[in-house]
Amino acid sequence: MITDVIKPKPQQQHADSSERLRFSLFVTTYHKYNTGEGGGQWLDLNSFQQKADFIAACKKIHADEQQPELMFLDLDFPIAMNNLPLVHECYVSKVMWESGLMECNQKTLDIIQDYLECTGRPTEFDASFMGQALEALYGVFDSVEDFAKSYLLELKLTLSNEEFKAIESLIPFIDYERYAKDLLKKDFSMASTGRVFRL
Repeated sequence: MITDVIKPKPQQQHADSSERLRFSLFVTTYHKYNTGEGGGQWLDLNSFQQKADFIAACKKIHADEQQPELMFLDLDFPIAMNNLPLVHECYVSKVMWESGLMECNQKTLDIIQDYLECTGRPTEFDASFMGQALEALYGVFDSVEDFAKSYLLELKLTLSNEEFKAIESLIPFIDYERYAKDLLKKDFSMASTGRVFRL
């Protein structure tokens, strides 16, 4: 059974929003798994500068095999990352290191999670994904009406005085909820937390 192979992961203290998140994998081999041996170890991915260093450490752990076929049997990632195409039973994406994910704190992770809520799970997770998510963040709002008001204020700053005067008389009659819904149908999306992203 899988549970007979995986050793319990040492408990870590809960990190606050400013601390880097931790990413760990339980590394064994197909030979050890198929023969029921318990040889395996949890490795902290944050401890490695690049994928090559991580793989070298895995092979060192299993140096008792001439050509170890590495198997990543379990993971301990932040929940938001579990469904991303980053780790497979026999594969770890180099994007784990190249995307800046290892430097991610809880606040950044929350933004990424909301971005995924708004855009859906990507079929690929490349090194530019985190930058896209952070760049797309428009703001955080208590309601769709607040979002619409903020957008209108931003619009005012981009218009000339003459252009704004042409619509100023209409502002008291704006249905902000309806206006926000129109915006969210086209160029924006709002997560359940109130974060709004440009699409």
